[in-house]
Amino acid sequence: MANTKTTFNYFNADKISVKFDGEESFSTAGCLASIERSVTVKTITKKCAGLTVRSDSRPTGLTLKIKVQDMPVVVYNKMFSLDKAKTGSAVALGMNKFAKFAVKFDAKDEDDDESYQLYPVMCPSKMPDLKIDNDADTIPEIEIDATASFDSTKHLYYEEPKASMEPSVTFEAWDPVTKF
Repeated sequence: MANTKTTFNYFNADKISVKFDGEESFSTAGCLASIERSVTVKTITKKCAGLTVRSDSRPTGLTLKIKVQDMPVVVYNKMFSLDKAKTGSAVALGMNKFAKFAVKFDAKDEDDDESYQLYPVMCPSKMPDLKIDNDADTIPEIEIDATASFDSTKHLYYEEPKASMEPSVTFEAWDPVTKF
């Protein structure tokens, strides 16, 4: 299917799913409020007689700041490696590493054209801050800061416009990593 659109302006995203190491499929991660992506780059320059004659940049890392509401408890507990306590149904934060996970979301432009994004190797870089405000007018968002690692094919993320996919491909089934 050919995509004739030549521009895409990110405007909205509402679906977010995660898959933890060892899991076969993605599961919903709540209601997506916002997402911010930051890519770090390394620039190598070549100089001759004090003048820059060549400059090349390449990505060295990527971070996401994801804000969600209504995150399923099981997803939150897995993401931050909250263990089942020895007694009762309590969970506990221990010395375990935070979980590695893949995250995908749909981005829409002002015309509601969709583009799916997948970040295959992510790990939380900190626990979400907790603030309880008895006088709040809105339910607070859970803010997840996560750092990406390169996958086995040396990619940080994948993106594909919905218009270029077969019509039968759904957000839930889309996983470009399995295509390679």
